[in-house]
Amino acid sequence: MKLGNLLRQAHLSVIAADSCDLQCFVVLVGGVSRAITSDLSLSPPVESVDQLPGYLKEMGVPDNLVTELAQAGDNVTISLTRFAEEIGESPEILEEVILGRCGQFTPEELEDFRSLQAYRFLESLKLLEARTGRKEELSPVIAKYEVMAEGAAELGFEYQQQLLVQWQEISDCRKQVLNDAQDEAYEQVVAQARRM
Repeated sequence: MKLGNLLRQAHLSVIAADSCDLQCFVVLVGGVSRAITSDLSLSPPVESVDQLPGYLKEMGVPDNLVTELAQAGDNVTISLTRFAEEIGESPEILEEVILGRCGQFTPEELEDFRSLQAYRFLESLKLLEARTGRKEELSPVIAKYEVMAEGAAELGFEYQQQLLVQWQEISDCRKQVLNDAQDEAYEQVVAQARRM
């Protein structure tokens, strides 16, 4: 649980692949962003069993999974993939940090940006259709993007450029925030390991 708390404080992301035992799960839920591709094999826990339900709830584990874990016996396998969407959601704290540093599109800007992206992709699809003659294959996809791209052609050129630049800045900033958090987490883990 100490490592899970440390990961949470450092805003680190964690992925559970292949298989995950109870100790792995305790660490996994400490991540601010969690990806789950495995099942959980339970064995007698090494850490404080009494503190486990409180810790799991604090880390945002759904109540029904906490209950299932509490009622499961030794050597039981629970499918974590059933809970992947709930467990895998990023807690709000990381998003708050990112929004505070990087900002975001307004709802109107986001709608315009999505429309612009669809319009740009639509142009590529039409070019591909013209060059390959694959009209039957591409027509349904083109029709879908035509709906998504409605209104994009009416956006002014300067506004389109502003949206593209703003998106790139937000994207670069998000990457930097995550990199900074991972660097900070690494330094904290190393410092913690040295104190043990």
